[in-house]
Amino acid sequence: MKLHAQANLFNAIKLAASGKTKYYGTVLMLNDEIHTAREVTKTNAYHTDTFESPQLGILGYIDENNISIYRANSRALLTADKWATPFDLTKIKSSDMPKVEIAYAYSGTGAGGVSKTMGEARSKAIKENGVIFVSTTHTGSGSNYASSDGIIAGDNLNAAHARILLELALSFSSDFNTIKGWFDTYGSGQVTIADK
Repeated sequence: MKLHAQANLFNAIKLAASGKTKYYGTVLMLNDEIHTAREVTKTNAYHTDTFESPQLGILGYIDENNISIYRANSRALLTADKWATPFDLTKIKSSDMPKVEIAYAYSGTGAGGVSKTMGEARSKAIKENGVIFVSTTHTGSGSNYASSDGIIAGDNLNAAHARILLELALSFSSDFNTIKGWFDTYGSGQVTIADK
């Protein structure tokens, strides 16, 4: 296990120094595989070889001195002036991050839906307290889309990733439309490239 950890660290340093994923956002390098942080998930509670990117697959491999990148994520397609997020972490302390909880629905309604009772409680929290909700799925694949009831769509982010993005967003704004725009831009796994 110790040798495996050292190999992962060595390969992660090698990947960072190569610059091959410079505009990919945060990436994860484990077991010679390169994943985007947005897409990777742990698939087994016990095994060490458990990280997968189920819907879109890995970015590439490291094989000794060879770094092979086979696909670009959407962030890599942006121009440098549009790549950075508005979240300057030097301006906030971790102790100042807002509290964001995950409320799981167990009834299996699909596509990020909730039961009638949970939906009523959520609507009340939105109307009376200005609580911001992001709808996601715990299945690990499939998208959630915007709704007209004041709930932000988490696209195909899992709940843990959406929670982190909402914490960051709430650290820099309390405006629903601004936060929704950030989810549309940074939470979506898609980039629209306009033809010129």
